[in-house]
Amino acid sequence: LEISKISGVEDMLQDIRSKYPKLVVCAITNGRGDVSQIPQLAPYFDFSISGEDSHVFPERKPSEKIYIVAMQQALIHMQESGVSDSVRTAAAANSWVHVGDDLANDIGPARNLGMKTVLIEADFSWRSAISTMSPAEEAQRLARAAAASPHATIFKI
Repeated sequence: LEISKISGVEDMLQDIRSKYPKLVVCAITNGRGDVSQIPQLAPYFDFSISGEDSHVFPERKPSEKIYIVAMQQALIHMQESGVSDSVRTAAAANSWVHVGDDLANDIGPARNLGMKTVLIEADFSWRSAISTMSPAEEAQRLARAAAASPHATIFKI
């Protein structure tokens, strides 16, 4: 991930971390990226889940399993941080917000699990140059995208 692809990301993450220091922040990706290995992002995330992780693969986005694994990891992280059982239970049920840039892979499955969702609308035309989807897979993705509806949309970071 090139941080320069979406300007303002570092400032936004820094602002979130300063305003909500107890917030558990996770990156969910289908790629091999690990935010702990990206110096500009590592301070802002508690952990990441990849579709390539052995306990997730082959259930990559848009499979709901990757989101369930992330929620389970967040609860473990909260427990290790000393958060009480009642607060962890409430957080799992009511407080998850998934921010994503893809209606089909991010918003649809997260919303199906009862999460609040926020879509980041930006120019992601560069992604088509790195996509490995077949035309049939792209058609399926577009159908899922048409059915997904975010709770909110961010047009500029």
